[in-house]
Amino acid sequence: MTKLSCFRKSVLAFAVAGAAPFSAAQMLEEVVVTAQKRAENLQDVPIAVTAITSNELADANIEGQLQLQKLTPNLNFTLVSTFAAPYLRGVGTQYALPGLESSVSVYIDDVYMPRAISGIYSFSDIERVEVLKGPQGTLYGRNATGGALRIITRDPIEDFEANAALTVGTDDRVAIDGMVNVPLGDSAALRVAARTDESDGYAKNIAPNAPFDRFNRDEEMWSAKLLLEPSDALSVMLSGKYVSKEDREGNAFFNLFPGPTEQVGAVLGGCVSTDLTGKEGCSDLAFLNNDVEMWGGALRVDYEFDTLTVSSITSYQDLTESNCADNDATGAFFQSTCAKPYTEQLTQEFLLNSQLGSRFEYTAGLYYLAEESGYPINVYGAAIDGGFGGFGLLPAAFIGAGDVEVESLAPYVQLDLDLNDSWSLTLGARYTWEEKKLIQNYGGVGQLGDDGFFIPDTVIRAPLGPCLASGQVLCEAPADNLNFSEFTPKATLSYRPSDELLVYGTIARGFKSGGYNLPAFGAVDAVDPEILNDFELGWKYQQDNVRFNGAVFYYDYQDLQVQFINPAGGGASVDNAADARLYGVELDFTWLVSDQFELAAGFGYTNSEYKDFTGDSFVSAATSPACAAAAATPDPADDAACLGLLQVPADHSGNSMTNAPETSGYLRGTYSFSMGDKGSLQASSVVNYQSEFYYDADNQFEEDARTLVSVNITWSSPNERYFASVYGENLTDVDYNIGTAPVITGGFRVPGPPRQIFLRVGVNF
Repeated sequence: MTKLSCFRKSVLAFAVAGAAPFSAAQMLEEVVVTAQKRAENLQDVPIAVTAITSNELADANIEGQLQLQKLTPNLNFTLVSTFAAPYLRGVGTQYALPGLESSVSVYIDDVYMPRAISGIYSFSDIERVEVLKGPQGTLYGRNATGGALRIITRDPIEDFEANAALTVGTDDRVAIDGMVNVPLGDSAALRVAARTDESDGYAKNIAPNAPFDRFNRDEEMWSAKLLLEPSDALSVMLSGKYVSKEDREGNAFFNLFPGPTEQVGAVLGGCVSTDLTGKEGCSDLAFLNNDVEMWGGALRVDYEFDTLTVSSITSYQDLTESNCADNDATGAFFQSTCAKPYTEQLTQEFLLNSQLGSRFEYTAGLYYLAEESGYPINVYGAAIDGGFGGFGLLPAAFIGAGDVEVESLAPYVQLDLDLNDSWSLTLGARYTWEEKKLIQNYGGVGQLGDDGFFIPDTVIRAPLGPCLASGQVLCEAPADNLNFSEFTPKATLSYRPSDELLVYGTIARGFKSGGYNLPAFGAVDAVDPEILNDFELGWKYQQDNVRFNGAVFYYDYQDLQVQFINPAGGGASVDNAADARLYGVELDFTWLVSDQFELAAGFGYTNSEYKDFTGDSFVSAATSPACAAAAATPDPADDAACLGLLQVPADHSGNSMTNAPETSGYLRGTYSFSMGDKGSLQASSVVNYQSEFYYDADNQFEEDARTLVSVNITWSSPNERYFASVYGENLTDVDYNIGTAPVITGGFRVPGPPRQIFLRVGVNF
């Protein structure tokens, strides 16, 4: 039986001159990737790709997507509630809501993940991760403006194998994971993996009325793959996955300001965090949870002809969430939100890959997606009761919900032509047709239930927007559905002056679909697509024990979909508010110094700037003319004019883009040695750096530069059956945030994890 996933150990790149003499054994192993939907040597692929194998993930303590930035220059992840947002080279989407998806596509085993919430799932039985940088408009199409994250799990193999591991450590963490691979005769195999992970939260809630931990984890995962190979030409892979999370990971909303007057909840007597490191904070929500359930499956069929492989990939996914957030970030019952988003998605892809063995190869396909998603949300608290107390609902909830249907169809083709022994030309094209239909959108005021969600039967009329002014509860959908179409071409010219060096230049276009501005509490606005044109020059170099890859890029970014806080409901809104330009460089280097010692380093630089962008800025209400007028009167009833933040028009032209550190990089070292009959020992360390960046287009909410250090020391028995690891994250205990958002009631920040130490023991069968 052919093993479909026979990918070798990979290491990443950045080289130094004058490497020490080496033996024949000191050779960097070949890195095989499928970034172009066919198995290729990384050094032959003329695109910027960071490939991280399972061994490297383990050595760097990378247990999920959020930590991939440790080994990927110009990648930045933020996390707010369940919105895990990847930004590549400054391009990303903080709140990937129904009707408007992420600008960086995430794929698990060639299946598109519709919501960025997949970023909070832990890794389980991973073969490797590929980070494709720059617009992937040909092979990955819609919503890959900034790039794509490809997470590839292990396939079944022809031999029996199994493993199990236990992890314990900081915050009473207990994680158990295991895998079993069973051959089923000569032409089939089954692989099943499972994981459970629980820990207390590293952020504590000190509010007296609702004490609990925040950033705790309670996760359960199951996955299975069944491989059938009835003949040498035919291969069938059936896979399934189930994930359940019931925790507060990502939901530690701490006050952005120290107290009055900007943080309104503090004026009402609500406590605020006195620990600026984010280890202690205040929240009034006892039910501040993220409950997530995702299940799905995929069927892949491959048939090999003499000169062509034909593939069919069919997938279905179902995702439901229930999450609440304390928007005022204090111990006061002032302004909070709860939402119950859902997504159902069906995809079908047909793929043709030539095997001509000549100077000409091609990849062609047809991709179809059908999706229904929704985002019911309610805002409640004293701020809402004050506005709608006349309806006799105590407490009241301000309701908004929208449901969207999406259909997308895209044929694509990529042609690879060797012009001669040194020059090659790659031409790619994709044409995307897409329709989005607003099934319904409604707004109103309803009774708040015990779980923080409104009771549907109590929703009543309220003049919340143009579509409700006539006394309707339902806001009618626009007369016409939204239709988008876009041609996304690519051209790459490659030159190989020697076997060790590849140089390439690329012009490519990326396209992120437009959609509806949801959730909306009244009339729904349409959002136009965003377009990114990429001009890139890159190189791949490898000789024996040194690998050095890099790229220089320039982006022309048009109709950028910019997100801002909606002052009416406190949720995210989107507008085509800006054009932008970005340019930068990436360098990756690996040096196998000896058979025992490996060094790697990476560096990224991104210069980003908004062009012709007029948006909003948050300013303290205490500095407003309305506050000055209120202070001049003896009546305290108008003093509310001095509380919170105001949104005022501002010119953001020339400002840096959000979540785009100017510089980032890492240094990784791995040293291993044998202890004879006592086994072997390996020590690994990663030092990761990010410069300061901004969370807002106005560039006033800044995240400081940070350097994080992690270490992993692993002992393995002589036959590698048993192993034990001690590993630590953020060893210097740096204080930092992984998300920040201003709102008119003050705003919140989400703290990153402090120092954490873990012990992992396991066995391989």
